[in-house]
Amino acid sequence: MRLIILSLTIFIAATSIAAAKPSLAAQEGRWVCLPDDQTAPQVLVDFEENIYRRCDQNTCTRYDILSVRRYPEATEVSFAPGAILRADDDGTRYTEILNRGGSTITSTGSCSFRGNEPEPDAFEKEEMRQRS
Repeated sequence: MRLIILSLTIFIAATSIAAAKPSLAAQEGRWVCLPDDQTAPQVLVDFEENIYRRCDQNTCTRYDILSVRRYPEATEVSFAPGAILRADDDGTRYTEILNRGGSTITSTGSCSFRGNEPEPDAFEKEEMRQRS
């Protein structure tokens, strides 16, 4: 009986820990994605407000999140026609691809889960200040 109770306790604890990991596919909270190239735009994926925000040194552009697709190896966020962010579900690595005017712009980096903080205005100020 003790072995069964111990096994159930371990199973419940392991399930709780696994459930607590942030996931892009869950479409919850806010994710900040910083590019490998410091001159490329940073990204805020805000599932709370359903927005995708790209910020460079001068300005931020806001898009509605059009769709989120889960694939076995990644999660893909579509935010404009011909524009996607494809990332590991935990945000470890991402690739952003934008097709504009016959050219393709690609950037890579990593994302981190920020929960419900910071608010988008604070995000812009904080992240841009850190990049200066």
